[in-house]
Amino acid sequence: MSNFTKSIMYSGIVLVAGLIAVFSIYENMDAKTEAQLGSIAPAAGEESVMETTGDVEAVTQDAVEGAEAAAEEATDAATVAEDAAEDAAVAADAATDAAVEATEAAEEATDAAAEADAAVDAAEEATEEHTEEHAH
Repeated sequence: MSNFTKSIMYSGIVLVAGLIAVFSIYENMDAKTEAQLGSIAPAAGEESVMETTGDVEAVTQDAVEGAEAAAEEATDAATVAEDAAEDAAVAADAATDAAVEATEAAEEATDAAAEADAAVDAAEEATEEHTEEHAH
């Protein structure tokens, strides 16, 4: 698994763990209704307590579902990125092979040019020798 994929997975896990921690702390606060603003006792009459547990559970559930969906999308994105990296590695291997072949072809061309140069030199020497023999 590439470092990018590991990073995305770690970020998703940290995000989900953080959301779970925040909502569990919020749930624990609901258990102590006497310490919240929703249970302020009026100056006269009965105590007024607001029921927020259902709303918190719905928000918590929505947040968890959203975090799970985000983690799944991050995993899908990481998979796509990993596939793209593998394709790039294959393309890089092909480019390396092509470069090696081009280098070999260049070496062969250099050798052929050297042989042609040697042949030209030999032809010039033969011409000079032939000219000197006929000049005497």
